[in-house]
Amino acid sequence: MRTAVADKAPTLPPLSQTRPLVIFWLAVLTALVLLARTIWLAGREPAPSQPYTEELTVPGLRGSIFGPAGQCLARSIRQLGVFWYLPDELAAARESWQRYRAEPELAEILPAEDELAQLLGQRVRLAEEVSTKLLQLMSSLGEEEELRLEGFFIRQINCPPQLRERLGTVRIEAQTGLEVGVSGWEAEYDGQLRGRVQTLLQRPGGRLVLWDKTDMLFRSLNGRDVVIPVDKL
Repeated sequence: MRTAVADKAPTLPPLSQTRPLVIFWLAVLTALVLLARTIWLAGREPAPSQPYTEELTVPGLRGSIFGPAGQCLARSIRQLGVFWYLPDELAAARESWQRYRAEPELAEILPAEDELAQLLGQRVRLAEEVSTKLLQLMSSLGEEEELRLEGFFIRQINCPPQLRERLGTVRIEAQTGLEVGVSGWEAEYDGQLRGRVQTLLQRPGGRLVLWDKTDMLFRSLNGRDVVIPVDKL
């Protein structure tokens, strides 16, 4: 006689066997959550900033020279002018010349067309004083590669003719834009008179100052004034 086998209710494995399995799956779930959060945060991070490769050099003003009685013999002023950076090739220079000639404000200050061959590759100052109309026109042109608004220095001389040679002359240093004494008192006292240069780093194509390379934002860039002793007159 065959004995029927009664169905038995399933029993759970002991806790000692299920605990490692639970810990394993909790660890997997935690790792997946952390990975998803990392990916999400990476997507929210801003794009890396552009390298600061563009530099703006700001030259300081040269100091003034005074006589013993307090009269100003020489002083520098900073003005705003329009400069044309001519291309190296004549065909490109003529193309730009024709384009600028279409603007009445520029047509008045451009060099003659037959002078372009002698000016190729040079920086030519077109205007020493910028009118309101010319300023508006330059603003509308945007970041023109060849035509730019730039500051420059003018050394004003106010001394008797007999002292002019002893006063001397200055030149603009091409690398820094500073006025440098060449002869006379301008050269003798150049260490005091000469201004300093501030170099500012910018984003390429931008105009926002990001960092002062020379750490001189709170220091005077201008040179010091000089008083000529009586015994030198």
